[in-house]
Amino acid sequence: MTATPGPTEPPGGQPGETIAVAITIGLCLTGAGETLLALAGRFSPLPLLAVMLGAGMVTALVMKGNASLPGWPKRWPALETLILGGTLAALAAWFTPPAEFVLGGLDPGVYLNAGVALARSGSFWLPEPLLAQAGPEARAVFVTQSVGLHSVLHPGFYWDEAVGAATPQFPFLLTVWTGIASLAAGVQGALMVPVAIGVAAAGAGALLGRRLLGPWGGVVTAALLGFHTLELWHARLGLAEELAQAMFLVGLWSGVRWLDTGRRDFGAAAGLALGTLCLVKTESAAVGLIAVVALLLAPGAGGRAKTPLVLGWALSAAVAGTLYATAVRPLVLDQMSSVQPLLALMLALVIAAPALVLIRRFLSMVLASRWSQALRLPMRRWMAVAPLLLVMAALALLETRGGYAGRFARALGNGLYLSPLDGALAVAGLAAVWALRGRPRHRWVAGVLIATSVLYLAIYYRYLGTADRIPLYLWATRRLVPTVLPALALLEAGGMFWLTRQLPRGWARAGVAIVALVLTVRIAGAAVVRQHTEYQGAVAAVDRLAALTEPGSLLLFEPSDTAIRLATPLRYLRDRSAYVGWNPAAAGVHRLIETAAEAGRPVYYLGYQPGPLSSTLTGYASSFVAHWSACLPELERTSAQPPGRWSNFPARLDVYRLESRR
Repeated sequence: MTATPGPTEPPGGQPGETIAVAITIGLCLTGAGETLLALAGRFSPLPLLAVMLGAGMVTALVMKGNASLPGWPKRWPALETLILGGTLAALAAWFTPPAEFVLGGLDPGVYLNAGVALARSGSFWLPEPLLAQAGPEARAVFVTQSVGLHSVLHPGFYWDEAVGAATPQFPFLLTVWTGIASLAAGVQGALMVPVAIGVAAAGAGALLGRRLLGPWGGVVTAALLGFHTLELWHARLGLAEELAQAMFLVGLWSGVRWLDTGRRDFGAAAGLALGTLCLVKTESAAVGLIAVVALLLAPGAGGRAKTPLVLGWALSAAVAGTLYATAVRPLVLDQMSSVQPLLALMLALVIAAPALVLIRRFLSMVLASRWSQALRLPMRRWMAVAPLLLVMAALALLETRGGYAGRFARALGNGLYLSPLDGALAVAGLAAVWALRGRPRHRWVAGVLIATSVLYLAIYYRYLGTADRIPLYLWATRRLVPTVLPALALLEAGGMFWLTRQLPRGWARAGVAIVALVLTVRIAGAAVVRQHTEYQGAVAAVDRLAALTEPGSLLLFEPSDTAIRLATPLRYLRDRSAYVGWNPAAAGVHRLIETAAEAGRPVYYLGYQPGPLSSTLTGYASSFVAHWSACLPELERTSAQPPGRWSNFPARLDVYRLESRR
């Protein structure tokens, strides 16, 4: 991370960067606008088109002003552009096909089903007219009390008694973009959203890597990030952490360009992107705010116009505040014990930001004095060692604590997330930043990456560190995606460039060999994940089951793991009133069936009933419809070790139609 851009760079930057910043502004404004429309029940793709057209016009105007700047190419070198484009295309193929995670029960299925349902209903509140009309007796059977203050209809979908509707547990930005893709290309388009976000995150990493490391730095950073096993896993699933990574990287890049050039559009893009983290997940909001405060305190920020940066963040934060007070309120209340420290930290940062600016100015005057010059070299050497000592101490502490945190430590030690070669290159990159007179901008970026990584892991350690909340092994790695993986990729790339420059002239090919070796290790490590596509065929299986019933039918599932997974997509993807909670002795079940019959809706039972339903459900005759079964590939779910093999999720149901004897 010691390479710097050429001295002929104009203050305005490159037209290619202008296009990127215009797209960033357009996408952030689109996401915020569509979120407000979803809250108002007016979700529509038209604002997306309007904002993107506006961003394109702004791009054209700005590029016109920069096109004649002397001393800087109008575009990146052709070979570098070609290889970067090829790298991103290879990553798109690497991430494809995405997992067909349409089943309920886990977060990717919640995001996918919520996004498609948002596209259908136009609102985060998803009507359940049949259940609302059936009365409290029926809801007592099919709506269960959650751990917190709110009730759950399906896993990941709360029940709002006040309006008689369900609300997704995660009505965040990923749900919005999934809804937009669903409007454009149906369920298959929605499944491709994680792939697009993964490629976008690699592209954002390339922009930041090129700005810090010079030519070819972007290609190396994008490759190191995108071909990591964990990046592959999460770019095929609908999880918010990948989107948080993309927003964080593009926000950092825009912030660096704002510091370098002082351009207001870069400042606005940085503020909007880092503020958009508030719309991605609750915990990522603190990460974005830390980065904004760090930008205000960064070397060179004193002479920059800060209004676009602050207003951009404030705009996104205001939309997020509206979201948290309405659709996200059940989630916030259910997780209040972990959210309270986060809110306190954010409030403290907002209040302390002006004081921190004054303290920075005072320290700058102190460091400029003559007596401090003699301390700078020892301080720089100490700062190079201190972060490594802190990481070692943290890993030792986590190992002794055991549980969830200890597994992270052991995974790092075993090379699952960080191989010995990765670690050596990252250490070299970190040493190059602090000890080898790296530019202040590089030290600032490294400091932000380390600080936000520690914070992000600390938030999850507080929430998930107890024994009763230890998650599945590979799913726990999502905590590393937003900040830790980008930090490793940038530090490794910096270490590669620094080591290459220490070699004698004519040894430049050694740098290429190092990159090739690391990527080979990465690709080989991903062999298990790449072996199959998780839940491949799930969409077709759900469609086969839905085809046995009519749209609008009432489907009553006998409780089971299969029922929980299938009821969600049948309800939100295929417009069946599917509920889990079959109990023929409960008056609420009879009331719901009667309500459906009065509305002219067919009624079906799905489960494993061994004999005629007429013997357990008085007043109704049952007729057998079909046996249904599916066998879907599933990566093994382990909690004490990394997954090493694939298994299958077998599903089988008997479908009966119920009709009144009267």
